[in-house]
Amino acid sequence: MSKLARSDAALTALAARFKLLAEPVRLRILTILAEGEKSVQEVTAATGLRQPHISRQLAILSESGVLLRRKEGTRVYYSLSDSHISTLLDIAGRSLHEHLAGRLEQLEDS
Repeated sequence: MSKLARSDAALTALAARFKLLAEPVRLRILTILAEGEKSVQEVTAATGLRQPHISRQLAILSESGVLLRRKEGTRVYYSLSDSHISTLLDIAGRSLHEHLAGRLEQLEDS
């Protein structure tokens, strides 16, 4: 991490980004969109949640700059704003998996 990235302002912004991602429904939406652009209807169907709730979460993610929004006729499509988000989700998932596997191994050795 560069010296600039360790500044108070940068760390505050990073904390805000992590806070934004700390909502399970938003994480689910991001994993769905990591597969590619989807309409609100497609995201709603993939989550099994109600459309107004999904639309609100999509708006929050879009307003924060995490998602790109594109309108085509009456449909609205969303996609990840950059590939780093998908990479971050992948790294966090692998880290959690390794942590849980290590804990399981410790329990089995006890």
